[in-house]
Amino acid sequence: MNTQKDKTPALNAPALMLCAVIIAVAGVSYIRQYSGKLFPPTAPAVRKSDADKWIESVGSGDLKKAVAYAANLCGGCELKRIPDIDYLKLAAEMKFSTLVFDAPFGRNDFLRWTDALAVRKFIPGRKIGADAGEIEGIAKAVLDKLECRPTPQGVCQTRTMSEILQRGYGNTHEITRILAEALFQAGYEVMIVSIFDDSRNLIHVVCEVRGKNQSAVIDTRFKKVWTGKVFADLAQDPSLSSGTWPGDIAKSAKSHVYGLPAEYQDYKVYNQNLQKALASSGIGGIPRFGDDPRRRIEEYLKHFGPNEKVPVTYWRYPFTVLMSQPDFPGSWRLEYEKELEVQ
Repeated sequence: MNTQKDKTPALNAPALMLCAVIIAVAGVSYIRQYSGKLFPPTAPAVRKSDADKWIESVGSGDLKKAVAYAANLCGGCELKRIPDIDYLKLAAEMKFSTLVFDAPFGRNDFLRWTDALAVRKFIPGRKIGADAGEIEGIAKAVLDKLECRPTPQGVCQTRTMSEILQRGYGNTHEITRILAEALFQAGYEVMIVSIFDDSRNLIHVVCEVRGKNQSAVIDTRFKKVWTGKVFADLAQDPSLSSGTWPGDIAKSAKSHVYGLPAEYQDYKVYNQNLQKALASSGIGGIPRFGDDPRRRIEEYLKHFGPNEKVPVTYWRYPFTVLMSQPDFPGSWRLEYEKELEVQ
């Protein structure tokens, strides 16, 4: 009797997913080098009517139609490219499956589209003082609209920006998320700066914005805008934040990390392809989403000198919000340490 089969350990699904991530990371260089041959690019013809119907469906809240038109516009949701190695590392670190990056279009993507459209529509309707710059005007609109309130203990962080705008309040992270998105929709480059104390505890976040020959640092908790400044100015000159920041924040300002405030849906190749297709359709009113996060970081780093060491990463908050939701799929959560324990 052949007993070899009985001695072979079984591999369950989570362990297989972990193996897949490891293999993908190991082979990503080869795949990138030969991606043109392995996955020949296909450029589907973009029909303006589909783009019109997509934005109409998003605006009217029709998820089913919006998803169908999105799939038509971007050429379908078949896996044609391995996610960026940065994103694979992020998934492994935060212990979520790569399905967050490559699942077909669905409700989560629809929420991103409706959020982008809601924030884009929010900006033009706000009155901006004649002597105020665009950045200050957008900041004022957000800060006037949203009251800063801490989230009660045991309550989930709010899933969508649309809900935050509708209810009129949010915690510091939620309002900073709205502000970053509003500036992003207006065409600016944005970073979230996280400040840590001596024990590496996160104690504050602010928004740094650049673009259109302007720069500013915006604090949504203390409702302060430093026009014409960047965060390094505040870190090096405590007098700039005197009277605004408590002593612990001012003291810790030099211990900070830049985080790119991309929504988790923007990491998906499908949304990146959809944005390109919509842009090529020529229709107006398209909200901004699906800009490749790693490329956004690379562009932002061009604002710094070659000898400047900038601590920069991807802002984790949107992923934390997603994973805290009661309906976050169990199959999207990796618990491979448990699965690989010796029994």
